[in-house]
Amino acid sequence: MSGLLIGSFVFGWISDTFGRVNALTLGGILLTIIQVLTVFSWNYWMFSLLNLGAAASGIGMYLVAYVFVFEWSSPSWRTNVCILAQIPFSIGFLYLTLIAYFIRDWRDFQLFIAIPNLLHFVFKYLLPESPRWLASRGRVEEARDSMAFAAKMNKRSVP
Repeated sequence: MSGLLIGSFVFGWISDTFGRVNALTLGGILLTIIQVLTVFSWNYWMFSLLNLGAAASGIGMYLVAYVFVFEWSSPSWRTNVCILAQIPFSIGFLYLTLIAYFIRDWRDFQLFIAIPNLLHFVFKYLLPESPRWLASRGRVEEARDSMAFAAKMNKRSVP
C-alpha cells in the first residue's frame, strides 16, 4: 500500500509538470525494469522493495492514463469512456490467473508478465500529448497540433 501512496503523489506531480505522455512512458519503463529486476531478487527485502517500486509505477500509470483518457474525451462521453477504460484491468486480472496456472515458477511468471510492458517504450512516439495539458502550460500551438492529429486519425476536421 505504501507504493500506491508514493506513486500517486510522485506520478501526479510528474504528469502535471512534464506531461501525461512523459509520465506514462516513464512509469512503463520503470515498471518493466523493476519487474525484470524482481526476477533476480536474492532476499525478501529486495523483493519487497522492488514490489513497492512496481506498485508506485503501476498506480502512477493507472492514474495518469485515467486523466489522459478523461482529458481527451468530450464532456458528453467522459463518463462512458472512463468506465470502459476500466474493462481491460478486469480482463487482465483474469488472464493473470490463467497464465499463473501454466507458469508455476514465480520468476518465470514475473518475467513473462513484464514482456507486454515493453510497449511502454514507444508511447512517447505514438501518443499525442493531452491538448488540455499543453494549453494549461501555454503551449497553445502544440495543443492545436495535437488536436489536428486526433482529428486526422478520426477523419474529422478541426473547427
